[in-house]
Amino acid sequence: MYNPSQDEDTGFEFVELLNTESVNRNLANYTLRGDVDFDFSAAHDLGPSGLMVVVGFDPVTDVTAVNAFRRAYGIDETALLVGPWRGGRLENAGARIRFRHPDES
Repeated sequence: MYNPSQDEDTGFEFVELLNTESVNRNLANYTLRGDVDFDFSAAHDLGPSGLMVVVGFDPVTDVTAVNAFRRAYGIDETALLVGPWRGGRLENAGARIRFRHPDES
């Protein structure tokens, strides 16, 4: 999300993935590439109609950021937060990101 309602220094930009399929999707070896980069692993499963949010902070170690992020956007515990991405930030003026399947070169 570009230009979040929070101050631009809060790091509340995110990339949201939604599984619109009726089957579980394992994201092993999928990647985000562009202005920010993220490598998905075999531990990243996206269930049917599941929601995953890639963020710029580490949701495992930064509990304060997790709570503030969820509060700011009204995101409950059912949405999986993963991160951090590499490469900096999503700029408010726009950014390029590509979700890549492992078979893409």
